[in-house]
Amino acid sequence: MKCPNCGKSIPPRTKACKYCKTLIVRKSDKMAKKMAGNSLFTMIGGGLLLFIAIILAIYDTLLFAGITASVGIVLLLIGKLMR
Repeated sequence: MKCPNCGKSIPPRTKACKYCKTLIVRKSDKMAKKMAGNSLFTMIGGGLLLFIAIILAIYDTLLFAGITASVGIVLLLIGKLMR
């Protein structure tokens, strides 16, 4: 891999060029940031669904509460795995 600033050869996983100290930003780094943001929204959605499931359980709609809780737990787990 070459440094975008000075053009010298650098190792593939380097965060900064050892010659000119330019920070190296890769497409995969940008994608990881996007995924971290998406995981937060996924976990918030899962938490909201669990909250709604508790309210449904209070009002004796246990079937809908169970389904909503199941989807909420799945979303929480997916969000956690994405981090």
